[in-house]
Amino acid sequence: MSPRDSKKVWVAVAAGFEVLVGIALFANPSLLTRLLLASDLTQPGQETGRVAGLALLGLALACLPRPGDETSTATIEGLLLLSVLVTAYLVYLGLSTASVGVLPWPAAATHVALAVLLARVWINKPRAAQ
Repeated sequence: MSPRDSKKVWVAVAAGFEVLVGIALFANPSLLTRLLLASDLTQPGQETGRVAGLALLGLALACLPRPGDETSTATIEGLLLLSVLVTAYLVYLGLSTASVGVLPWPAAATHVALAVLLARVWINKPRAAQ
């Protein structure tokens, strides 16, 4: 597999994962909250969770590579930043919150893996001639 194809695969994996999370968040925000924090949402929290799910879904779909298009540096950087920030927050929740569900550590590990793969893609991206 060429480096270019590898880049598209890892960006597609990261964006695809976030598409699934966005769909899950939109479909049932309370379930995701229970899994992450062992807590339920109020009705306004449910609606806010759905809006966040739609936002994540839209951003992740925009990041999916398209046939024939070059994956932009901004796409890679955006997905990388998302993974790093989510990892940091999940680790913070896991260490500082007494009420933690079953999902924070597996989700944090998944985001660490995505961040490492995306960082490798970002580091190995072709540089513009200077």
